[in-house]
Amino acid sequence: MKIANEEMISYRKDINDKTRTIKRYDQSTNTLRREKDELKKQILLLNENKIKGDGEKDKIIQENFEKTTTIQELQSVKKQLQEDVVKIQKELKDTLKILKQTKARVKQLESELRHEKANFKEQNENYRDVSRQCKGLQRKLQEERQERREEVVRTN
Repeated sequence: MKIANEEMISYRKDINDKTRTIKRYDQSTNTLRREKDELKKQILLLNENKIKGDGEKDKIIQENFEKTTTIQELQSVKKQLQEDVVKIQKELKDTLKILKQTKARVKQLESELRHEKANFKEQNENYRDVSRQCKGLQRKLQEERQERREEVVRTN
């Protein structure tokens, strides 16, 4: 009986440890989801900035063409536009680099999330198995107690 009680205590400790582990997995999964959502927001903002940059580029080009009347002014505007285009291309390149890094991070987070889900499912299955075993041992212990009671009643 002592051994059964010790086994029960051991199983209960295991169950408590596994429950804590599951809670930690839940917390890390939620953190990964929040990071994923934040990265998606950043991607949307970067796309909006790219669109705004393209709009500003077009607007600058339109304004400069309207203001120029002579060849010299057109050449000056052309230089300025080329510089603006180079500047915008550089910003676009930087933005695309950040977007690429962000997408890679999202993929990594999604992969980690899938991994965490798999671990969580495995832990959940293990928890259920241990719970079933614990219930079986409890039933067995109850049966043994009942048999002893019946033996005591018979001997008396």
